Amino acid sequence: VAVLTVLPPAGSTDALDYATYGRLLALGHSPYVTTPVHLRHLHNAFARSVPRVWDRYVSVYGPLASMEQFVAAKLGGASAARVTFWLKLWDSAAFAAVALVLDRLLRNRPVQRLRAHLLWTVNPLLLWDLVAAGHLDVLAVMAGLLGLLVLGEQHDAARPALWRVAAAGALLGIAADIKIDYVLFGVG
Repeated sequence: VAVLTVLPPAGSTDALDYATYGRLLALGHSPYVTTPVHLRHLHNAFARSVPRVWDRYVSVYGPLASMEQFVAAKLGGASAARVTFWLKLWDSAAFAAVALVLDRLLRNRPVQRLRAHLLWTVNPLLLWDLVAAGHLDVLAVMAGLLGLLVLGEQHDAARPALWRVAAAGALLGIAADIKIDYVLFGVG
């Protein structure tokens, strides 16, 4: 994870799209109104990093994802490489947090613990897609998983405490806010 974090994004241009949306925000434009093609007209080093695939589409990510992109753009400045580094760093931290939560959650069940690490922690497809490519989906996964864990298992007619329901709702809302597909955690 550490090595894939410091390497340039690979396998997808999504991290560069996120960096572009963050740069638009840092320049005072809304990524929900202004398309990335606007940055091409600036004729600077960042303009050459704007992927052509989505350059005429506005952002489809929620406000929390845009906030992450904005902070990365502020920290990275006019360098697409630095902006994507910050984005990938946070994604990698979320990936590691999920691995740690799974490890601690399943520490007394060795077979399930091994399965969780094989399916998440050392899964080459997830490492490539989430860490190497720098997809923000891992942030939504982390929030959604924590939301489900806060709610806890339900046994028969036992009702969870109100604070658990509120915290789970907030975390599931964060997951859906980052990327709307993760509203499906609510079904869980």
